[in-house]
Amino acid sequence: MEIKTIGRGIDNDIQIDKPDISEHHLKISRIEENYFLIEDLKSSNHTFVNGHPVRRAHVSTNDEIRLSKDTYLELDKIFGNIPSIPVPLNTIYTDGFYNLKAVWENAQKKRKDITKKYQRKSGFIRLVIMLGIIGVGFCFKSFIGEYFIVISVVAGAIASAFVPNGSGEELRQLNEDLQRSFKCPECSKSLGTQFSWDYYAQEGKCPHCQKSFKKNNM
Repeated sequence: MEIKTIGRGIDNDIQIDKPDISEHHLKISRIEENYFLIEDLKSSNHTFVNGHPVRRAHVSTNDEIRLSKDTYLELDKIFGNIPSIPVPLNTIYTDGFYNLKAVWENAQKKRKDITKKYQRKSGFIRLVIMLGIIGVGFCFKSFIGEYFIVISVVAGAIASAFVPNGSGEELRQLNEDLQRSFKCPECSKSLGTQFSWDYYAQEGKCPHCQKSFKKNNM
């Protein structure tokens, strides 16, 4: 089993030197070619799968994995080239379940678009705040002395850190919509927003009514 550890410490397999990443943040174990087990190592700012905080979860290459606020992981880059998840030719899913694939993929695309949009927006706001504080510091240079640049930059960085990214409401609405539309075609109960379509395809049945998603097992 191939295992990778991720965190701020230099003893990790993958070091991410950011203040919001814990010293030892996450462990990823490759279970099968395209499936992984992730374990949050009691990090301060948590690990998220498809927008949900998790301590331990099974994921595939189609799941969105985020550390803290805005550090996203790509499993194919971490473990090398990973082929797309194969669907055996002799496995034919019911039409109702197969149609959920597009529902899930469209939601994940929207999630990424929302996140990128607000990352750009909040980044711009932080830059403006920092430059504004540096400008104010320059005006009071005679009082601050030769350390005005350092003081201004630090003060600007601290102030900009409190700027919210603003994506929370849109992501909440997206999760609510997905909760309603991503549901078992047999019992109509929601399959949730934590596990991907590929995960349920691998499981092969509804976790609620236990009905098979495969035509040949009905």
